[in-house]
Amino acid sequence: YSVEDFDLLKMKIADFDEVLVTPHVLAETSNLLGYLSDPLLSKVRALFAAMLLRWQEHFTRSTELTHT
Repeated sequence: YSVEDFDLLKMKIADFDEVLVTPHVLAETSNLLGYLSDPLLSKVRALFAAMLLRWQEHFTRSTELTHT
């Protein structure tokens, strides 16, 4: 992904009053963060933790998430 992709994502998320995430997405995001190295890893994990305080975590079964 590019910086432009991240900027687009931030712009789209800003349109909403709240962000709803699932434990599945959070786990995968955490796994991807593991590819970073310090000192960036520590900074990004701290930012991720701060963002979690503002997001609404909602559990939905995987079968429901993939049902079309």
